[in-house]
Amino acid sequence: MIKFKIEDLREVSVDELLKIIGWDISDWFEKIESGVYKIEFGSRGEIEEVEKVEVKDGVFEVMSREELLDSCKDEEEREEMEDWCYVELDSGVVNCCVFEEYGFDYYRVRG
Repeated sequence: MIKFKIEDLREVSVDELLKIIGWDISDWFEKIESGVYKIEFGSRGEIEEVEKVEVKDGVFEVMSREELLDSCKDEEEREEMEDWCYVELDSGVVNCCVFEEYGFDYYRVRG
């Protein structure tokens, strides 16, 4: 696991987040609270899931590239993932790419 400090994330409002990702995810947030959210993207950029992430002592954990690769069902899937898989902190957002059309981002949202 890779540990990230929430202070390393750029804090955005819900409205800013909607503009950044370009989709209306208000249906996912029935009660919007401050915190770190994992937004999972599937094929064609469709949002698959939005999940609030547990933060302890100002730190949250994300699976590392190696852990993502180790989760593969077989060697063929792992080889395909190796071309796409990365985890990085970029412009205040943690980006995790698993496959060409699948990944998730971590955002710090203020309610």
